[in-house]
Amino acid sequence: MKSFPLLFIFIFAFFQLNHFGCYSPVGPTQPQELIPLAVGNEWLYHRWYAVPTIVDTMREVVLNDYDITLGDNTYTVYGYQRFHHTVEYESEAPKEKILSRSNMYDFYSLSESDKFVIPYQWLRANTDRGVYSFGGISQTDTLFLKNLHYKYPGNVGDEWEYPEIAYHFIEQEFSIGDTRTFELVGINEKFESDIASYDGCYVYRWSERATSPTGPIYWWNHFAYIKPGIGVVAVHTRDVDNPEHIVGQWILIDYTLK
Repeated sequence: MKSFPLLFIFIFAFFQLNHFGCYSPVGPTQPQELIPLAVGNEWLYHRWYAVPTIVDTMREVVLNDYDITLGDNTYTVYGYQRFHHTVEYESEAPKEKILSRSNMYDFYSLSESDKFVIPYQWLRANTDRGVYSFGGISQTDTLFLKNLHYKYPGNVGDEWEYPEIAYHFIEQEFSIGDTRTFELVGINEKFESDIASYDGCYVYRWSERATSPTGPIYWWNHFAYIKPGIGVVAVHTRDVDNPEHIVGQWILIDYTLK
């Protein structure tokens, strides 16, 4: 897989509810979901990091829906994952079918049926406040943690805290990582590239910084462009110290909504 190990922890998943069964996610004043969620929804992305000429194509798929309970409340959430677009996958293989991985940076593991088994899923859902993360679920561990990921609708300048969730392949368990400050920086913006262009986007910004005993490793700003009714159409990453330097991009090139 062509990807930076430092970039390999995924953050994504989301939502909310009331006290009367499952929460009705989208209110009457909000015409469409920010990220449409239904089992079988797929998004195909052109992706590169560090070197624009070294690219691959990634697929994000909504794999399952789940009713989960936290306290006195029941939530309907959607499990999703990302992997290479050519992969033939299984989302609910028995635990004993998962074999040892040869690459610790793989998104998935080989099964005895020669399909890739997705060992974990991120959980998200839409609400009338935006897209909420609800942690992750796997065959060996589960972490439920409800947090606002992408506020919608909102106003430019809105900020909120979002704790990252990581999945550790060796330990096969989830953990809570650093807390990022998310900011809504645009509500009717256009993303333009040679590959695809999208208008009417909400734009969200957050920073990612890593250091070592010998000094900083990287410090980046990520910009997620999300078109309501379609989903994430681009993620644009820039060096904080050199904003003209683009570190990487995800660009939506095709999608299927159920």
